[in-house]
Amino acid sequence: MKPPSTPVSQREGETPRSMSLLFVSLVAAAVLASGLVQASMLLARSADAALTCGPSWQSVPLPSGLRYPQALAPIAANDIWVVGNSHPSISADIAAAHWNGSSWALFSPPKPRTGDDEVTSNELNGADGVASDDVWAVGTYSAGNSTTKTLVEHWNGRTWQVVASPNAGTNTSNMLTSVDAVSGTNAWAVGSSWTSPSSGTDAVRKSLIERWNGTSWRVVKSPNPASFGNSLLGVAATGPNDVWAVGWKISDQGLQSLILHYDGTAWTETAAPTVGTGGNVLTDISAVSANDIWAAGYYDDGTQQKTLTLHYNGNSWSSVPSVSGGDGVSILMDISAFSPSDAWAVGFEYRDSLKHYVPTTQHWNGSTWDAVRSAISSKDVYEGAMYSVAKVPGSSQVWAIGQPQDAEVICPSASTSQVSLEPSIFWSKVSTSLLPWRTARAKEGGT
Repeated sequence: MKPPSTPVSQREGETPRSMSLLFVSLVAAAVLASGLVQASMLLARSADAALTCGPSWQSVPLPSGLRYPQALAPIAANDIWVVGNSHPSISADIAAAHWNGSSWALFSPPKPRTGDDEVTSNELNGADGVASDDVWAVGTYSAGNSTTKTLVEHWNGRTWQVVASPNAGTNTSNMLTSVDAVSGTNAWAVGSSWTSPSSGTDAVRKSLIERWNGTSWRVVKSPNPASFGNSLLGVAATGPNDVWAVGWKISDQGLQSLILHYDGTAWTETAAPTVGTGGNVLTDISAVSANDIWAAGYYDDGTQQKTLTLHYNGNSWSSVPSVSGGDGVSILMDISAFSPSDAWAVGFEYRDSLKHYVPTTQHWNGSTWDAVRSAISSKDVYEGAMYSVAKVPGSSQVWAIGQPQDAEVICPSASTSQVSLEPSIFWSKVSTSLLPWRTARAKEGGT
């Protein structure tokens, strides 16, 4: 099944979890009793006593309580966070796993306080951190029959805590999809808000940008250039006065990439190249410097969806060819750039010979994007997708996460290193019947 040619999120009255088809704007408590159960933790087990980090992707099994990983936040080789949900269902609780260099510990971040209403759904879509005691995770939640609201969680080195976050407008639904922390007093989160059709007007999605100033989150005015809908899926900053956000917009001209830039004073739209014969969507962005920035997603070309990679050289954005499969659907969900000759992008593609989707990763070497086979896709038996990729600061390690319940590590530019894995409880794989278009909730998709 292919992603629809218009954003699923434009369907009136649908919440992110009710969207059952994959679109990457689009694609895309508790395991324990208490939200503050950091003292009670589960550890993941590997069949091997040690895992080799070398030039090929190697699996690092996640805890069974984090079956729906969505985003990575690496601080150091012994300090890596993965956030997501305990299970890909509408009522699943949010979950987080921490890698200490040898094993995973499972945490259950607290649910928001909602008075008498019970939290009926919550999800974490993005994560980032600047220190071991300063990590952010963002998403959305709903309680009772109310509209969905922004969700922001913070790790202070001891516990996860809900941090108050504003919502745009009144009687609107809100969600956050991505976060980038510049410093302890400067972080940005992006997403979208939309009105309910019950208000008597068509539901129109608008861009949502929020900023952390060290004390509180506040909504920052953002452009909405398209008449039918605007949404942000990724954010990246090179400094306090140079921040970028990407997503999609839809109008009479169709579905197009949306690129916004903050110069320290205001957010403005920046022209994006159009690729292919149909819609263009950007799912993520990553910055090496002010003149070396990458964005990724996909575009329609006839009846096919192909990977989309754009590069900014300090003056303008241009399209750079990237690897697409030959069977009709190739989507990039995330991108991370580390130097002019080192960047990674991950996603999924359909394999007609297998009759299902498989996770994909590809690497930029300074001149071309080349496909690199993931560990889980090498088995050719699992329906899956990669959702997030990130490099560990001060290390050659690059990590990627996705479905089915998959974490992988690769060290392509350094001599082989050993990552010790402590024994612990048995890890069981999530059911392979969970299809990408049903499980890829982050970025506005999902069941």
